[in-house]
Amino acid sequence: MELGYFAPLEVIFGILLLYSFLLVGLIVVAAYILGRRIGAFTALLLLALPGVTAMFGLWPSINYSPETIVIGGTGTLGSPWGMFPLVLMGLLTGWSLVVILSDLLGFKDNFRHYYDHFWYSMAILTAIFFVTDSNISEVVRELQ
Repeated sequence: MELGYFAPLEVIFGILLLYSFLLVGLIVVAAYILGRRIGAFTALLLLALPGVTAMFGLWPSINYSPETIVIGGTGTLGSPWGMFPLVLMGLLTGWSLVVILSDLLGFKDNFRHYYDHFWYSMAILTAIFFVTDSNISEVVRELQ
């Protein structure tokens, strides 16, 4: 069996699609832990809200794919709108896993306090990285 071409973006988007199904399950389980049936129903409603509003034309039309694709290049980062879904998926993954692990393993408030310190410091470091990386790309463009 031969492949006519290899498109790395198709593989990445496929993995992200499969992971989004897993993430929906994690979010619903975490919401069930926090609010039982009402929590799970609210989570499903919030997850379906963007799709429902898009069907009625109320969701803004945002192009999440980058204008240009550089394979094997350095110093290129996608648009902020394109990075937003990935950051949101990471945030929801971390939140869901901490809620589920806290319930399963019976962690106390001390764990949550320590985790909050770790979580906030990682968020600040991530913001610094993305701002620095976007500024470097602008400086390189200005120099060229």
